[in-house]
Amino acid sequence: MTKLKVSKDAIYATGGRKEATSRVYMQKGKGNIIINGKTAQDYFGEQTLWFDAVVDPFKLLEQEGNFDCICFVKGGGVTGQADAVRHGISKCLDIFEKTVLNRAVTSNDQEESSEESDDTVEVTLTWRQKLRKKGYLTRDPRAVLRKRVGYVKARKKPQYSKR
Repeated sequence: MTKLKVSKDAIYATGGRKEATSRVYMQKGKGNIIINGKTAQDYFGEQTLWFDAVVDPFKLLEQEGNFDCICFVKGGGVTGQADAVRHGISKCLDIFEKTVLNRAVTSNDQEESSEESDDTVEVTLTWRQKLRKKGYLTRDPRAVLRKRVGYVKARKKPQYSKR
């Protein structure tokens, strides 16, 4: 495993899902993803579902192999951690587009371009629009329901006894 160091110009973002939180540092590189000191394949094991969740933002934007990511994740289970890392990577890509590529599209620009031409024009979506459309920039608000007083579990009630 190659040891990656965080450069000074790295982009930083946090991600979350359920009880899992991740800190993601993204920089230009060869496509290495390090999670808690291990490669993403080693960290998530043989289950490709979790690894696929982490690299989905890169596949969506066709940027596989262009960025190195160093992630620190804690809390929750493996699925929550994978989704937290994906959320952090998506936010890093959004910040990269705004700051480095200067591709922020304002609503005024979109309105002007739609008024100018009456023909059907193919509009190219920005990275943010693509990530937002897939739901990668939105933190999933679902969490475990707490156990309440008088209940056996969060929703299970005690057995009813007629007599």
